[in-house]
Amino acid sequence: MKKKKVVKDSLEEVSDELASKPVALGCPKTGKELVCYAERIAVVGGERYLVAFPKDPAVAIAFDENGEVSPVPNDDPIMDELFPLAEACVADLGPGVTLLRTPTTLTVQGLNELVDEAKDREAEGGDPEGEGEEKEEAGEAEEEEDDDDDEEDADEVELLGEFLLEGEEFLIVRFLEPILILAKEHTPGNYLLIDEEEEQDAIPLVDEMLCGDATI
Repeated sequence: MKKKKVVKDSLEEVSDELASKPVALGCPKTGKELVCYAERIAVVGGERYLVAFPKDPAVAIAFDENGEVSPVPNDDPIMDELFPLAEACVADLGPGVTLLRTPTTLTVQGLNELVDEAKDREAEGGDPEGEGEEKEEAGEAEEEEDDDDDEEDADEVELLGEFLLEGEEFLIVRFLEPILILAKEHTPGNYLLIDEEEEQDAIPLVDEMLCGDATI
């Protein structure tokens, strides 16, 4: 009997072409896309996964549960009511800042650019007329530490804003640790996000592999 070849779990470098620009990862169920930066190719259990991280900061709508920040699942039906309110709250952070309802996680487009602009102005020692408030908002979004431990877990998230729905307070929090995303190549150059069940099995293994990779 011919022995089946055993493929060891491993990490591989992505191609120069794939690493040179963001890649859109499609969701087979919704057709929506999550724009990410490709980091590695992971071989796990004979399966090849594209390891990526969202291009824009990953955030969540959450609520305070006995001092713990509890994110609302992205596919929870209440998200249809929460998202427009959160979208308006995020827009108040500054011009060009937009909350996106992408697969797997919410992201904030334009936040990094807003913060970078504020830091550049601070480094130059200037504050052009009309931009002081924008700078303050950007600084609050990126750097200000919240003194209320009930509203923010400083080890994991950063508070960006708050809003109410029917008298209940919800938080918009930014994840301080990168969100790991896995996808498979469907057709050449076309990557699709894996389903939740496969993700739950693969992500802990890939995460462990990444922790042992000194080049990350």
